[in-house]
Amino acid sequence: MHKIWIFLLLPFLCFAEPDASNLELPERDYWREPTVEELDGLHFLVNTLAEVPEVSLIFYMEDLEAAGKTIRTLHPLKLLREIFGDEELKMQIRLIQEKRWVWPDFASGIGEFLMEEAEVGNIDEEMILDFVEVVHIEYEKFVEVLAMGDGAAVIDVLVENVEAPVCYVDFAPAQEYDRDYWRDANTQELKDIHYLVTTLADVPTASLLFYKSELTAAGDRIKPLHPLKFILAVFGDDLLKTKVKNIRGKSWVWGDFAGGFGDCLAEELQKNNVTRVMIDDLAGKIEVDPQLLYGPFEKADGAQALIVLMENVKRNDDHDEYDF
Repeated sequence: MHKIWIFLLLPFLCFAEPDASNLELPERDYWREPTVEELDGLHFLVNTLAEVPEVSLIFYMEDLEAAGKTIRTLHPLKLLREIFGDEELKMQIRLIQEKRWVWPDFASGIGEFLMEEAEVGNIDEEMILDFVEVVHIEYEKFVEVLAMGDGAAVIDVLVENVEAPVCYVDFAPAQEYDRDYWRDANTQELKDIHYLVTTLADVPTASLLFYKSELTAAGDRIKPLHPLKFILAVFGDDLLKTKVKNIRGKSWVWGDFAGGFGDCLAEELQKNNVTRVMIDDLAGKIEVDPQLLYGPFEKADGAQALIVLMENVKRNDDHDEYDF
């Protein structure tokens, strides 16, 4: 059923097929800087597709179509340069990719637009060199996929290879720390953990970029803390237990959050600084069977460790408003 109404939205995605009022488009010039109107249209289009639920996009059809017409005058490589050279739009593109009814048409629409200019010789080596330098992708990789003539594949390769913006706490330390499991988290560390978890859980993914400096600073302050003490601070707090469930519901944030925790575990395991004595002590404090923790903790599987904890650590009070 969703596929039926999503086709109604395709006019604003079909960049290569202007309507009768736009048949006489000027030659698209890669070296021309976008106008304010074009940039506004691009941001509105990408942000709306990323943030509005699929079932509600039908109500934005008129505005989306207008935005699509506004950016048809842009050279497609310049359009991609603006998207993948912008921290916020890079994040939004990844959110659109998660929408299975929107992403294929979005990617193929821009892809057809790109191939149209390639076929008329309006994409040359000088443009490509400038593009890859701005978005930081390997020249050979981009040229190879461009030569395939599959516009959608070009978009997929850009999403996979252009560095994603950092919007989460990095658990991996920039320096060596002598992390002591038997040292309790101090007041500042507990405040930072609370801030990190609640922010990642409550702030929309697309808006986390605006919290980057605060998240990074808080993350830096907790790096000396042993990873099992981080777990104790989170799963020893009824509110934070439920917040972790909210983070799990954000696929992009969850992957980095859980992966970062796993990397931190792996580092301490290499130092023999995660032992069963420590795991047993942690399990006793959060009232969970330690046998459930040995496997994921000793394999440094951050995601599975967090999932086991979410499924087995009991809460003392109810925060249903945060549950899924």
